Amino acid sequence: MLASLPTEQTKLLACLAALALMLSSLSLLAKGFSSYAESMVQFYKGKYAMAEPDDIYSAKILEDFDKQESSYKYLCEVVSTLLVRVLAASSIEVHSILSRCKARGSLEKKILKKRKYSDLSEITDLAGIRVITHYGDDVDKVAKIISKEFQVDQNNTLDRRIATEPDRFGYVSLHYVVSLSEARAQLLENLSIADLKVEIQIRSILQHAWAEIEHDTGYKSELEVPSPIRRKFSRLAGLLELADQEFNSIRNEIIDYTRRVEAEVNYKVVNVGIDRVSYEAFILKNEISRQIDEELASAVGCSLEFDKNDDYASQINRLKFFGIDNISGLIQHLERFKTEIVDLAVAVFARPSRAGINSANMKLDWGIACFYLCHLLAGKSTEAVLDAYLLENNWHLGARGKEFKEILMRYSN
Repeated sequence: MLASLPTEQTKLLACLAALALMLSSLSLLAKGFSSYAESMVQFYKGKYAMAEPDDIYSAKILEDFDKQESSYKYLCEVVSTLLVRVLAASSIEVHSILSRCKARGSLEKKILKKRKYSDLSEITDLAGIRVITHYGDDVDKVAKIISKEFQVDQNNTLDRRIATEPDRFGYVSLHYVVSLSEARAQLLENLSIADLKVEIQIRSILQHAWAEIEHDTGYKSELEVPSPIRRKFSRLAGLLELADQEFNSIRNEIIDYTRRVEAEVNYKVVNVGIDRVSYEAFILKNEISRQIDEELASAVGCSLEFDKNDDYASQINRLKFFGIDNISGLIQHLERFKTEIVDLAVAVFARPSRAGINSANMKLDWGIACFYLCHLLAGKSTEAVLDAYLLENNWHLGARGKEFKEILMRYSN
């Protein structure tokens, strides 16, 4: 039949037959590949069946964790409380101390990801404490206290500040793995946690801020970050590290300034302006100021106390209202008016509106002499200045404001 067909038609039928043969071959190849793929899936399922949650090691670890979870939570409480006490005893102020016990789901993910744990005791971050300091150089101070108060697992303790390359991506912190000291572990209430370990992370508040923001971006390593964004991360990391160092420097300069001022406040010629640091040093250390404070408190039947939370801003502004902006000028005014300062305080406490009020239980702040010095200077000024002073401090209102003004005007020049 083919012989009777024209030559062109014969060629076309031959091509179609070849194409059909090729399609048939591809179909068989696809079926073969599908069968092969299915067999490989079954193979790998069998090979990695140990990575499923019912794996003998994973199941045992999770079972042990379920039994000891309450102990790890208790360990967090004990260590957190202990850190608060020992840091306070060492006069180290920190921003916060946070704690957490690892969640079961998080533990399960870690086991499957790491594929290296065969026992619960090998996992050292089931109990976690984070100490956040105000300053970068306080990290080492806290670390020193921890080394002294706990048994440190040196094999699992890591200082990421020196373990990471200088051009590192991101911020770092100091990680301690510790257990209770032998003496504390022997206490009856600690027997259940005597052999357990807790991870303590120590970082500054700026390091913490970096870590939180970096975590929020979702990037786990430098390689995941696009190049332009990586450059911004690097610049920001450098700025934060510089800021940490500058805050350390500022804090140290304030300490040095405070020591210098404290050593000079009893000199009559003190070339120091009045600010929070110098004013606090003055009211606590200057002999003239303390003497008048004590006489005044005794005269009105009160005791004296130090309020560490007072920022002194209002009192400094009142002194500057009368042109007293340095320690030398303050000393001169206190020496000149010390008798009238005490007399004025007695008059204020004896005003009619205070009738029946017992002052025996009242406490006055150190620096009360400076407070009444400003009242006295207001009374000795013109009535316009006195009114401005009362208005500035909201002491002009009502009958009591009028009564207070009349007392101050007795000292008018």
